[in-house]
Amino acid sequence: MAHLLAPAAALLIAAVGLSWILGFLTRFFAAVLIPICLASFAVVRQVEPAAVESVWLYLLVAFTLMLFGSGAISIDGLFNLGSGGGKKSSGY
Repeated sequence: MAHLLAPAAALLIAAVGLSWILGFLTRFFAAVLIPICLASFAVVRQVEPAAVESVWLYLLVAFTLMLFGSGAISIDGLFNLGSGGGKKSSGY
């Protein structure tokens, strides 16, 4: 089973990294990474306890990007993806 799960997790993490670099669908891919990080706690604690710190780091980064998004200089910012709607009206 591990010979199937490890490559699948690696492909998902590579897709998350690419989307974060481009700033495309940042919040969606942060939501994809959070369960992977939570599942890796069990494996990392048994195999290499010193690496738990990096799992916490990835979890913190994913949670932060989930809350705040990728910013203005990204594909999300270019197309207003994840900004909660279109242009705001001035009320006139």
